[in-house]
Amino acid sequence: METCLDSFADIPTKVYLWKVFKRAPEPENPEEVLAEIKQKALKGINYIQSVAEKRGKKFVVGDEIGLADVWLYCTLEFSHLAIPDIMEVTPWVKEFVEKFTSDERVKKYVADRPESIIGI
Repeated sequence: METCLDSFADIPTKVYLWKVFKRAPEPENPEEVLAEIKQKALKGINYIQSVAEKRGKKFVVGDEIGLADVWLYCTLEFSHLAIPDIMEVTPWVKEFVEKFTSDERVKKYVADRPESIIGI
């Protein structure tokens, strides 16, 4: 969870304030800002992947969906506006998302939840 917080922490202040909430001006170099955010996110994703692969389980920590998986998926969804290809940014992320979203409990939740103001 700490890795998600550290790796994706700039998205609200550096992207959402100008791109969603219109409370800040667009930066002079939006492409550079988005590229920097993506690189930081990839660093975190690579670390999470290395931990998950060492464990050898179906999900990040175990063979069943746990808090770490929910946290990671929510972080990926939240990051979609800043990093449009985040759900398939690496083969490992793509596989994780497919496994997570194929769970019947997750499918039901996603189908029943209200849409947020940021479109996720």
